Amino acid sequence: MEKICDYKDCTGCGVCAAVCPKHCISFIIGDLGHVYPKIDVNKCIDCKRCERECVAINDQPKIRPKIAYAGIIKNEYDYKTTTSGGAAQAISQYCIQNGGVVYGCASLPGGVIEHIRVEDLQSLELLKGSKYVQSTILKIVPQLVADVRSGRKVVFIGTPCQCAAVKLLFKENPDFLIVVELICHGVPSKRFLYDYLNRQGVNTNDIDRMWFRTEKGFQILCAKKAGDSYSPIYESIPLWSRGCHDLYYNTFFYGYSYRPSCYHCKFARPERIGDITIGDFWGLGRDIPADDIPDHSGGISVILPCTDKGLAMVNAVGALMDLYERPVEEAIAGNHQLQHPTVRGLDVYLFYHLSKVAGLQLAFDISFFLRRLGGRIKRILHPERH
Repeated sequence: MEKICDYKDCTGCGVCAAVCPKHCISFIIGDLGHVYPKIDVNKCIDCKRCERECVAINDQPKIRPKIAYAGIIKNEYDYKTTTSGGAAQAISQYCIQNGGVVYGCASLPGGVIEHIRVEDLQSLELLKGSKYVQSTILKIVPQLVADVRSGRKVVFIGTPCQCAAVKLLFKENPDFLIVVELICHGVPSKRFLYDYLNRQGVNTNDIDRMWFRTEKGFQILCAKKAGDSYSPIYESIPLWSRGCHDLYYNTFFYGYSYRPSCYHCKFARPERIGDITIGDFWGLGRDIPADDIPDHSGGISVILPCTDKGLAMVNAVGALMDLYERPVEEAIAGNHQLQHPTVRGLDVYLFYHLSKVAGLQLAFDISFFLRRLGGRIKRILHPERH
């Protein structure tokens, strides 16, 4: 076998390499640093295991949630140190308190962003916070398979394509495996992130912990361990305080740095692949009163249970969270990624090509100018729509 799927469809989950019995799949770096599998045809025995586990070429049933919740974790410390209201923290905490293990994305020393296995409450600190970059689940697949086969309660938290990959590993869909998918807009590569940090004069080897959202807003904060706390070594300009003046966040929020597969993601729809979908509850109270929900200036979670075991888990974490039932339509209306993938406009195509010859900053400046110009022309031609 020479190729598993078309590179434009590859999600980069890495499960193909994890399940290969001959370890003949490595990864090459493509545009904007995204990774793609490469098969050593001399070692491949054509067993097709990688094909059977490939998210890009295997469709799976999806379920539309029948109920939605807005949620705020009750513990004040957890609320302040998590993002989006703390739903992931509450689900993880409940699982571990009941003898289970959690697999989620962590920020580790050296600027490493990858999925790890956690079975104690203290280590859950590593999973807190959003990470606006693609994690790898390659290393945890053997442990995950062993834990599930042992019958232990397992929670896996990841992007929809990662969740789909995990579900393909277990065709029997065991009751004790809870798959929690994050609402994902698209993923920049780790190479893109590291190149950005290097241009800011940051040596990734000096980083002990990285945050992508802080109490100041959307910003990248890199820090070094200093005793029991962390000392900042780099802080980007916060989005909420001064607008979007940071190249990494510019390219992320405007959808320029995503994988090609993100622009036709088959999971960006109301029907979900996981047992539970969580994220920010954008649009809460916009059209439907939410007077019963207290101040949530630190963020609030949208929680969408999609299966019976997902609903059972949400009901169980009610002891750790304040939950407020909301219409599913409100949750969908407030988040485009619950409706359709990020649109790959002409400006995104231009950025992809220009970045190869003109550099990232100039490529963004030109592409974003085109985007704004197109918006102005539309407003002039169709003022009734704006």
